[in-house]
Amino acid sequence: MIEKIKRNGANLILLTLLISSLLVVSIESFKSMFGNYYPYFAAVLIILYGISAVFIKPKEVAPEIMEIKIGVKDTQNSAKRMEAKIDKIDSEITKETSKKEENYERTQLVADLINHGLISIREVDKSVPDKKFFTVFCRSQGFPQNLPSSIKKKSKDEKSKFMVNYYNLFEKLGFVRLVWNRPYFIIAEDNVYPEKLRNLENLSNYFINKIGLSLIEKWNLVMDYSREHSPRFYKQRQGKENPLDFNMLIVKSNLRDMRYKFIKTNIFDPKLSNELASITKLNKIRIEEDSKIGIKNFVLKSSIYILVLRLETKDRKKILDLEPIFTKSEADGGLGIEKFYDYHQKPKEKIIEILKKKFDDETKVNEYADLIVKNSKQYKEDLTEMGIEV
Repeated sequence: MIEKIKRNGANLILLTLLISSLLVVSIESFKSMFGNYYPYFAAVLIILYGISAVFIKPKEVAPEIMEIKIGVKDTQNSAKRMEAKIDKIDSEITKETSKKEENYERTQLVADLINHGLISIREVDKSVPDKKFFTVFCRSQGFPQNLPSSIKKKSKDEKSKFMVNYYNLFEKLGFVRLVWNRPYFIIAEDNVYPEKLRNLENLSNYFINKIGLSLIEKWNLVMDYSREHSPRFYKQRQGKENPLDFNMLIVKSNLRDMRYKFIKTNIFDPKLSNELASITKLNKIRIEEDSKIGIKNFVLKSSIYILVLRLETKDRKKILDLEPIFTKSEADGGLGIEKFYDYHQKPKEKIIEILKKKFDDETKVNEYADLIVKNSKQYKEDLTEMGIEV
């Protein structure tokens, strides 16, 4: 209501003045009562409007990221101002990146169980009936057909500096690309940081402005290059509209409206499971007794396998090769490990000592030791919360 009043404030005042003028002229009784005070009445109305214009702020959609159209005819200052605003938001995104990773880590076991077919995605859905997701489909055009032929002949790496990698823009904010070479992205609303970008209008404006600035930057690079290396191309394009374009469809929908259909197995990016798991509540997931047995067998088939699932294959294999040493008795130089949850009860220094038999990188050794200890404790607690005793 306030927003409408402010937006139409001048019209309201003019209308009020007009009506009052008519009353003053046409209604003798009104004239006798207020006619002498009419100038003061008008002045008060104007002052009130001025106060409202200064102090009454309409509800705005994050004004610092309102969408603007930036084309070749816009001033350089306009682009610079928008760039400064986008840079500010980018710095906030960087600062808060760890929050999403914390959500991932907190429910990593659930994601692994989903990816191995031990927990149904539908069961995870049921545990979070009120959550929202953003999905994005996008399409760009203009490259490479609008590049000078001399650039087209360059290597892929050399050519990349003239192209906008909008995949990175979405992934930096934490979106999951469902298929590596397709422009379709998804993210749980709870994993969007900073939180002001959870507003659909804010988020779409951020992306379209960010990408719009990138298209200008890249086209300027092309034109600067062609001025020297492709004069004919430069002459044809100079002063004309930037041919680069980008289209985006972004939707905010309830998790209840999604359906996951797989003929055999889920071959989307495994991080989709992270998104689903990160918004679940472990104690709300309903697991059938047969599934509980399958999960129990999965986590107990190796004392360390479940703890290092996320590591790259090469390093994971090295750690699995060390398992016989971990399971040896302490008297024989091992740690006496029987179950995966035993690791966090052992001195981390001993785990590091064994890892050094396969790894030379001190940083990597400490990182993997921390991971093993943390998962050992966390996974035991997670399974207990899910009603699975191991």
